[in-house]
Amino acid sequence: MYLILFTGAPASGKSSIASVLSEELGIDMVSKDALKIELFEKYGFNSHEEKKKLSMRSEDRMYEVISAHIKDDKSLIVDNNPELFTAV
Repeated sequence: MYLILFTGAPASGKSSIASVLSEELGIDMVSKDALKIELFEKYGFNSHEEKKKLSMRSEDRMYEVISAHIKDDKSLIVDNNPELFTAV
């Protein structure tokens, strides 16, 4: 099992590289930004407070995906900003 983490400044190419590597190696990939977009498209938000809750839910969802892959001994590529990994 591999857990490959891509972290760095916004717009530095993390998602692009992670996506290509995911396809090339046939490894699942999770991205907080992609999860946020899915939640936004499903629920939207009307205030800054709702936007923060959406972001927190996408982080929770990413932890769920990571935990499930580790539990199942499945490889995963994770794409996120650096602050996620300071709490892990």
